[in-house]
Amino acid sequence: MSTSKIENDEKYYQSLSEINPSLPQEVQDLFLEAEKLDLMVAEGSYGANDRSRIVWTRFKVRFRDEEGNPLFDKKFNFGIFKPDGFFHNLSCKGDLGTKYSKGLAEILSEDEVMREKGKVPIANLLSVKDEWLELVQKLLPELKDREIEN
Repeated sequence: MSTSKIENDEKYYQSLSEINPSLPQEVQDLFLEAEKLDLMVAEGSYGANDRSRIVWTRFKVRFRDEEGNPLFDKKFNFGIFKPDGFFHNLSCKGDLGTKYSKGLAEILSEDEVMREKGKVPIANLLSVKDEWLELVQKLLPELKDREIEN
């Protein structure tokens, strides 16, 4: 592991601990559960002071519109965990993105917030961790059906 990766991890988790001392461990536990589903947790690069973590599929998916027409191909983003303590959902494009976003809004009981801003405190997501993992797990077969060659 590179020194910069370790420093970024330390900064990321330090930022979370300033919000809530138990948050770093809870987020790490969630990331381990996501990795067990064969998802990838990667460092985002939104600026030197904002090293977010993103939960992605390891493969690219063909996004389609509601009529089934191809839109674009990219990895499916299940959410961005920002060091400011917020979870962002930016995967609302295409039919599967819309399905995921609606499911996420339902389990978070934050339909209006998720539709308008796409962000909630990470603690809110952690409070429905099992439901989130179940939602992700239910969507994975459909994503796999749309997998494309890199």
